[in-house]
Amino acid sequence: MHTLFLVTLTCLISLSTAMADGPITLTALSGENIRIWFATKHTTNGNTAESIASGVHVVVDGAIPGTSRIVLINNCVPSNEWTSEPSQIIYNCEYNNDGTWVNQKNCSVQVQGATYISDDIVTRWANHGGETNCYQQVAVSPTFDRWLVDPVSGQHNFNFRFPIPQLSY
Repeated sequence: MHTLFLVTLTCLISLSTAMADGPITLTALSGENIRIWFATKHTTNGNTAESIASGVHVVVDGAIPGTSRIVLINNCVPSNEWTSEPSQIIYNCEYNNDGTWVNQKNCSVQVQGATYISDDIVTRWANHGGETNCYQQVAVSPTFDRWLVDPVSGQHNFNFRFPIPQLSY
């Protein structure tokens, strides 16, 4: 009996370490949930360290395949502003007029809603010269003529931040 319990517990622990982080759940003013799944990674190379959100996967309640659009924005602000400027990277999962995706590599649609899977997104970067911290936004259009509204800001862009592991040099 104790052996079976330990085996079961070990399997549960090993399964949980293989799963992605998240989700971050955002709820629109109209009640739809936006769930953002991701995995965090931390890498170091000499005196440079960075945190990354990878395998970002956005699922929206009630999204209609072929008519939904998801825009993910990564806003980064460096601490050494005299040598660097803020940057913004936009991952645009948009549709053509006929409802097909413009960028098939990064966009796919599931029957239960629209899904967006991205490449790695840098959430923090640092070296001896300073660091850059990033925050994210997501905007969702479940149909061609309607954008979801964030109840906190009243805007179409939902603000959130991927968790950042402690950096070590």
